[in-house]
Amino acid sequence: MERDARTAIIVGAVIAVAVAGMVAYILTRPAPPKPPEPADIGIVELSASPSTVALGGEVEVSVLVRNDGGVKGSEAFSLTVNGEMRGREIISLGPGESGILSFPVTGRELGTCRAELEQKSDTFKVVEPTDIRVTGLSVDPPEVEKGKTVKATVGVKNFGQMPGAERIELSIDNENVAREVRLEGGESENLSFGIERGPGEYTVSVGARRESFRVFEPPKEAIGVIEVNFPINWDILVDYVNSMVNYSLEEENVRAVVLKVSSPGGASAYIEEIYRNLLELKREKPVVTCIVGIGASGGYYISLPSDHLYAEPSAWVGSIGVYSTKPSVTRPRGVIYETGPYKRTLFSVKRYPLRLEDVLGRFTEAVEERRGENLKLLRREMIRGKIYHGGRAAEKGLIDSTGSMVVAKRKAASLAGVENYGLINVGWQVLTSSSTWLRTRRVRALLENYADRERWSDKLTPELLESLDPRFFYLHGVGGERIRSNVTILDEWSGKSADRGVTLPELGSKNPDSVQENWELKGGPAENLVLVDAAHLNAFEDEEINPLLQELVEGGAKMEYFTGLSLEEELGNANAFVTISPRTDFTEEEVVALGEFVEGGGKLLMVADPTRSDMAPINSLGKNFGTTFTPGYLYNMENHYGIYRNVYVENMENVEVLGGVERLALLTATEVSSAGSEIATTSGGTYLSTSEESESYGVMSLSENGSVLAVGDFTLMTRPWNTLECNSQFVSNLANFLTEVEAPARRPSWM
Repeated sequence: MERDARTAIIVGAVIAVAVAGMVAYILTRPAPPKPPEPADIGIVELSASPSTVALGGEVEVSVLVRNDGGVKGSEAFSLTVNGEMRGREIISLGPGESGILSFPVTGRELGTCRAELEQKSDTFKVVEPTDIRVTGLSVDPPEVEKGKTVKATVGVKNFGQMPGAERIELSIDNENVAREVRLEGGESENLSFGIERGPGEYTVSVGARRESFRVFEPPKEAIGVIEVNFPINWDILVDYVNSMVNYSLEEENVRAVVLKVSSPGGASAYIEEIYRNLLELKREKPVVTCIVGIGASGGYYISLPSDHLYAEPSAWVGSIGVYSTKPSVTRPRGVIYETGPYKRTLFSVKRYPLRLEDVLGRFTEAVEERRGENLKLLRREMIRGKIYHGGRAAEKGLIDSTGSMVVAKRKAASLAGVENYGLINVGWQVLTSSSTWLRTRRVRALLENYADRERWSDKLTPELLESLDPRFFYLHGVGGERIRSNVTILDEWSGKSADRGVTLPELGSKNPDSVQENWELKGGPAENLVLVDAAHLNAFEDEEINPLLQELVEGGAKMEYFTGLSLEEELGNANAFVTISPRTDFTEEEVVALGEFVEGGGKLLMVADPTRSDMAPINSLGKNFGTTFTPGYLYNMENHYGIYRNVYVENMENVEVLGGVERLALLTATEVSSAGSEIATTSGGTYLSTSEESESYGVMSLSENGSVLAVGDFTLMTRPWNTLECNSQFVSNLANFLTEVEAPARRPSWM
């Protein structure tokens, strides 16, 4: 029994150990290996290079791929460009390996192209290829003395969009000179080649383009040709002309000079300087002048120092006179001190017209001195500024005879006593020998700018001349203003265009509570008020009516602007209505209101000024009161203040508004015609510009009932012109006229 029990225990222990060993084995046995991941080849990055290519050029599209799988594998990739398949490649990669696929792509069409492969893409641009071509060839100067340099200029441009380089070959009588030029797309450049050769004629070519130049031995005896074919308004052009004169003086082989003139003139100081220098040249050598095209004003002035003066039969000659811009009136500034009244303004505005007479006198004296007994024009006819064709100019003695440049050159040679002679273009000699390259370039730019004489009038505007500082000009064809429709005129006085409203400050305040709408009940205006028109784009500045305002204020009156509301209502509180140079018509309602106002005892003052506006707008009002302002301006060549348009008026009627007035100075006035009485008229010898007839013209009129006054000039009322003659007395009388009103018992109807 015991033995069986021990056996059982031993067997149990053995079994337990065996089981434990088996369990331990099971627990410690390693797990079986996992199966490998499959190949995973994908795109990491795609790029196209270069980003811009010429049409037909090649772009390389690079694709970076990587195998993120566990076994080696292969994959096929197809590249598309703008949706079209352009390449297919197969790549094999081991686990974790990377590789690059390259797709060469040709740029087949212009524009932006998109290269795509699966979810990756990049763009490149296809443009026009490099296309560098010669665009021009010039040779300057075409004639040159031996030892001087000719400059050949080749213009090149890259008409393509790709940058590139090109070798440009310049051929000079089959001798080649080359230069490489590199240009960006669309870029252009001028290549300059300096050429020196011995005497002879040469041909310069680039491809099919050809130009020629001539190198000559300086002649032992020569006729120098000076050309002045431009307006003389710039100091650099004056220097250019004077340099040509100096060259002609200093060069011994230049035996005589032909001056070729085609110029409308220029600044008086410049013209007179050139005139004096040409006189010096004439004292040393024969000078013959030929006017071609136009020799007017200053262009004629510089033609005077001549031993013989020709003009082509069709050339324009004359226009003797002076042009000037009006000096501006400036205010002093508190931060600047000056020692005298003219340090700031430079001129007396009041005496400025008299200075024009001084300048004109120098011109006419030069004409009379140089033309002598040949001159058939009296001074009073000369200063009218007329211009004549060549034949007529010869009849008037302004030139010696008609003739061409060929005749002028022969005449110069004859006066110099030479037979075998050469011709020297003095301008080219000056420009090619100038040591200051910048000034030479500026001269040439100006000469090119004025090369087209048909456009002189476009370039020589009053605005341009005003920008050159206040100065006098011997200049033809500048200064007038073309008549235009009122609605297109820029309102220079208000700074607003004609289709915009005008806002002007009130010079006197009117209390709305004191306005009497029923004039009849009160028997007259509630206050001594003068209403000034500002509703018709009136051409005047606030400061200009200050002399009249001062007289009104001293008399206890007030002044207000009418700005375009109800004229009938505004007139109900006024003594007088004043309109100055309106530039839009009065409406029928406004005319009716003013008619009733005048019949009711109110005063109406109409002032025109031909330098400020047309006559049609003011006549839209005046004709209803029997008054007409004539288009044009009055002038008197003998009896005037400073210039011909500033006429004197001495014929006065015995009326209150002209009391104490013996003489008036009008600063460009128009004729006033009236069914009433013309109370002031010009003397004989006065002309109207539009009719060119000489007679006595009315410049003021007064209606029979003494209520409507018309004046043909506004400037005489403004400073400083109001201090001339008896102008200030007239302004004082005008204030009295506007404020002395006798109101009727009732307001009668009108029309």
